[in-house]
Amino acid sequence: MWGVRKFGIMGVAALSAFSIASGLLPFSGPAMAEDEIVILSAWAMRATLDSMQPVLAKAAHGLPVHIVYGTALDIATHARATAAYDMVILPSKPLWDLVREGLVRKGDERPLGKVNLGFAIKAGTPRPDMSSVDAMMASLRATPSIGYVDPASGATTGLYLTMMFKQMNLFDDMKVKQHLFADGTLTMAALARGEIALAAGQLCDAVNVKGIEVLGPLPAGAAFTTTYVAAPAAHATHGQIAIELRDALASDAFRDALKLNGFEPL
Repeated sequence: MWGVRKFGIMGVAALSAFSIASGLLPFSGPAMAEDEIVILSAWAMRATLDSMQPVLAKAAHGLPVHIVYGTALDIATHARATAAYDMVILPSKPLWDLVREGLVRKGDERPLGKVNLGFAIKAGTPRPDMSSVDAMMASLRATPSIGYVDPASGATTGLYLTMMFKQMNLFDDMKVKQHLFADGTLTMAALARGEIALAAGQLCDAVNVKGIEVLGPLPAGAAFTTTYVAAPAAHATHGQIAIELRDALASDAFRDALKLNGFEPL
């Protein structure tokens, strides 16, 4: 059995064999059962984890595996609010914070992969110049609209872009033409529909999205890379299985899945 839960975004959806329930924090879904494995993961890893169902199911020794997705802030907040999880996958800084707080097992962390922040446009539209910081700033001033993840959600990319725009004295200009989204996949989908002229986000969110063209990472001097790390929970009900799940994320199959989804495996 395989299940996916998400929080931080309103709405209910179904995706193939997954059951997806959504609500607002605190997570309103069913409590963790003793005979299931729960993984808390940042949204960026979703496509990779979803593609690895058989590998993770094998490592779970037949126990049901449920994955709760959210922004980095959502996941870290949820990890502090409940003991109902076995493993956490987060960007390095919030993951190390949980290690220091004793919520995940110190010494058992495993870096998985890193992904760049970059830009994309709708396929067939003129390519803006993003080759240098100066060129990027000029292109940002010229674009009629830009979409990215709402920084209020606690998403790593939204927070970084807001800081970058402020440091470059672009914040007021961006504010009047920004379109904010709950996650990176929604941003890229809006770009593909032509609702925005430019999208900024983690490049893993742009992989396999039809109708868009990836321009590449932010230029040197503004580049931003996020490293994702997995670690078993300190209070995991199935501690040994959590270790085996973490090790499964170091397999060649998982590394290949990371590459296919826009990550650089570590």
